[in-house]
Amino acid sequence: MIPRPSSRSKNPLREVWFAGIVLVVILLVSTTGFHIIEHWPWFDALYMVVITLSTVGYGETHDLSLTGRLWAMLTIFLGVGVMSFTFITLGRLTMLGLVEGEFKRVLARRRMNKQLETIEDHYVLCGFGRIGTQVARSLQMAQADCVVIESDPAQEEKLLEEGHLYIIGDATEDDVLHAAGITRAKGLAIATPSDPDNLYITLTAREMNPAVYILSRSHDENISRRLLRAGADKAFSPHRIGGRQMANALLRPTVVELLDLAAGTKEDIAMEELTIGEGSELVGKSLRLSGLRQRFGLIIVAIKRNGEMVFNPGAHEVLQEGDNLITIGHTRDMSEVVKILRP
Repeated sequence: MIPRPSSRSKNPLREVWFAGIVLVVILLVSTTGFHIIEHWPWFDALYMVVITLSTVGYGETHDLSLTGRLWAMLTIFLGVGVMSFTFITLGRLTMLGLVEGEFKRVLARRRMNKQLETIEDHYVLCGFGRIGTQVARSLQMAQADCVVIESDPAQEEKLLEEGHLYIIGDATEDDVLHAAGITRAKGLAIATPSDPDNLYITLTAREMNPAVYILSRSHDENISRRLLRAGADKAFSPHRIGGRQMANALLRPTVVELLDLAAGTKEDIAMEELTIGEGSELVGKSLRLSGLRQRFGLIIVAIKRNGEMVFNPGAHEVLQEGDNLITIGHTRDMSEVVKILRP
């Protein structure tokens, strides 16, 4: 069992600082003592103290009187003890930090493995680079379960610090995808910098889970078309999207601001996709009678039904089981809406 640090070690550096200060005081007092007792120059007195405390045994700088020898003995007794205490404290704190850090890592890994065995309806993210990091953070902010697959072990510390579920491994390997729960996942985001890897992961994931929604990164239109043929639901180029976003910000700044607001990047408003489940009280009701706007202040932008998109649906539009409602509203109301959509 790993010993817990005492209350005195709550601030580990305090012990080291204290020992260091005492050592400096002994150094100054001992140097002054040799200067006064033996009338040596300051440098000779300091040199005598240093070789005495370091126990190198170079011999005395000058002949010592009886009082000087007593002073040297006192210097050795106090100085060597303080130096030993300092080094022992540094070693103990270092080992304690390493052991405690490794202990925490093992516990985190064990807890994570249990979660990976049971997690479902989650998202799998392949790649934790610049784009993958932002995807993981956005999913985390949305309180969506996500498992990150990263091939670079150097990223493990960052994954731990940010609190992500993760697997260090190659996402092109079937075992790694299976360990991430791809067969139980709701969606897959592929953000590795390699187009061939992205294509292979898409093929493998689609074979392992025909129902999973696959979003993949690509570098050009040709790769995007191949990804779609391989089974991806959506392929995107970060450079193309970034350029388009900048152009829109120049041409239509107010529209971009509204989209940012709807995307949940500002304030307490978000655009959500809500699905009407089996047994919901909304099935068979029109939008007007559903009370979504009156009760929850939701704006229904569109309804996706059987692959078709109904934009700006009218008040008499009848809601059906399986409808995906594209809504804009306050995030605090979304959890209440889900209760009647999926009873």
